[in-house]
Amino acid sequence: MTDCLQGAFSSGGGGGGAVWTSLASATATDAVTVSTDTFEAKKWLNISVAATGFDTGNTNTPNFRLNFQSDTAGDSNTRYATNELSTNDDFADRTAQPTFYIGIGYQTLPTDGEFYSSIQIMNYDVNTQLAFYQSNVFDGTATSAAPYGMLGWGAYVNEQITKVTFSTDGDGTTFGHWDNMHIRVLGHD
Repeated sequence: MTDCLQGAFSSGGGGGGAVWTSLASATATDAVTVSTDTFEAKKWLNISVAATGFDTGNTNTPNFRLNFQSDTAGDSNTRYATNELSTNDDFADRTAQPTFYIGIGYQTLPTDGEFYSSIQIMNYDVNTQLAFYQSNVFDGTATSAAPYGMLGWGAYVNEQITKVTFSTDGDGTTFGHWDNMHIRVLGHD
């Protein structure tokens, strides 16, 4: 069994060959953005992102998002569309957007708050990449609040993804920073 698991998540060896390959990972401190380097295109991507230790600053309605290739959330591209379902059963359809939203409108982000998301993407060599994600915001202590969750799905209309940027912002220009931001990308054909 160990050989099978090792083979499924390593870049080679044991258990019948590699299925998932580590394509990229990156970490940033005191940041609102973290990006991978360019990586090899694979037909399936599993992206994990985390932001921990939110510091002081404006904490209202933060947005959590991904951008692919050289896109930025502030440019005028319209290659992204998402649909989110939050724990309070709110749906949000977003079409022709400049970013891929993975978390929207959490009411207040607490100091030392945490954000986690897992995103699965069908990254075939065609014009549309389809994705599904699950995201959670947590206040850092289980004694005061349960995690706030969001499920969503979306599309990126352009090309195979070979670079990912994870970023956050909120209302106003004084949005705080995260002590640590992480991104990891696995892939397989």
